Amino acid sequence: MSKAMNGATKIALLESRAVLRLLGPDRFTFLQGLISQDMQLAMDGKPLFAAHLTPQGKYLFDFFVVPQTGPQGDALLIDCDTAQLNELVKRLSFYKMRANVGLEDTRNQFSVFGLWGVASDHPQAFADPRAAVMGERLILSKDEANTITTNKEESDYREFRYKNGVAEGLSEIEVGQATLLEINFDALNAISWTKGCYVGQELTARMHYRALVKKRYLPFKYEGLPPVRHHDILHEGFAIGRVMAIGKDYGLGLFQLDKIRPFITDNTIVVHHGTTYDVKAPDYLRETIFQSANTQA
Repeated sequence: MSKAMNGATKIALLESRAVLRLLGPDRFTFLQGLISQDMQLAMDGKPLFAAHLTPQGKYLFDFFVVPQTGPQGDALLIDCDTAQLNELVKRLSFYKMRANVGLEDTRNQFSVFGLWGVASDHPQAFADPRAAVMGERLILSKDEANTITTNKEESDYREFRYKNGVAEGLSEIEVGQATLLEINFDALNAISWTKGCYVGQELTARMHYRALVKKRYLPFKYEGLPPVRHHDILHEGFAIGRVMAIGKDYGLGLFQLDKIRPFITDNTIVVHHGTTYDVKAPDYLRETIFQSANTQA
């Protein structure tokens, strides 16, 4: 274990993540018009979590933006799903036009770690901007990463995410279909409601201010037959949700809020085709779920 790492901290190398490096004097203003969060955070030196949308307001990419300073010059590190990296490069290049920015594919130069449980004391670790429960992240050069000894697998971190209702990337979110509020990005600090216009803002703002969210991702613990991704979850013959991601014990479902709220309130189990689903509302999301019920009533 590295001398700079608390031995009680759970740490996993996230091999499903890759890093791009955005350079140039226009890097902040370039992203400001493209992403859902306010780049002022990054200008103030703070990491942020954000999404890039279609012009119609549907999900395309999610990623972290992390300010970097050092001998190679100031830059922004974009921590994204490896499976989306090539398409993200194409998308950002499409919007580049006359902006004075440069984009470097640095997937082979950096490693990303997820840290949770007991807080670490690594000087380069930063709080996950999505929610306090999500612990910390760490982005290191490949050489620096070799000094870190992991004690968990990426599958353990994925299970931790599922337990807390956090989806990310191509395999868990439907590209071109999902809205940011359905995947809880409003509760995960990925959206600024005060910044100027960005691609896809209109639908996101309308759903928020008119309380139009009817479905949301929620975590469930399951027992029995393993659920099948993209299959419906039925109760008394009616679909109340859809399986979106599956882990060892936990998964994520896109649930109809009016149908699932009673199960959460009464702490009761959904049973369907030999599988039990214990659906929960994470603390960071609970108020949002039940506040929307009061708004729509």
